[in-house]
Amino acid sequence: MVAKFWAGPIWNTWNEVAENAALAHQTNLESTARLFAVLNLSFADNTIAFYDAKYHYQLWRPITAIREANTVGNPLTIGDPTWTPLAITAPDPSYPGAHSTISAAAATVLSDFFGNQDHVRVTSDALPGTVRTFASYTDVATEAGLSRIFAGQHTRLDHDSGIELGHNIAQFVLSHFSVSAPK
Repeated sequence: MVAKFWAGPIWNTWNEVAENAALAHQTNLESTARLFAVLNLSFADNTIAFYDAKYHYQLWRPITAIREANTVGNPLTIGDPTWTPLAITAPDPSYPGAHSTISAAAATVLSDFFGNQDHVRVTSDALPGTVRTFASYTDVATEAGLSRIFAGQHTRLDHDSGIELGHNIAQFVLSHFSVSAPK
């Protein structure tokens, strides 16, 4: 279920999480506008960075690796040409994972604004009516990123690198824009 829960556009999901957090914390208009500006600037910068990395490193997706494992010159690997992932595979290289990158960025920005420990409800775009709850933004980001491994879209390397990239770029954006709620 986790693999399918996170199948929708991840930046849309995180914008919904941010909207719910702003409402729950009753942030004022200026603070909320700053939150969304920094959040989405972080998404834009991360998207540029992860696509640069994808096409620089050109790592194959699990579907290709599994189906064509016997073509890499290692007699100990056997391909499975019938293997199918749980989700449709994107037509771009695997590394780093987009869901992991965007989710780490979102968790970093939202944690900076509201603190990491928060009651977070996430509604799935892909499974209408399905809601999951989390105790922190980091927990949400971790599950969103791992869901792409469960769906057969990414490897752990893609996820771990995406988390690091997303966090680092969000920290950079945050260091250049003050987004903390007014005291």
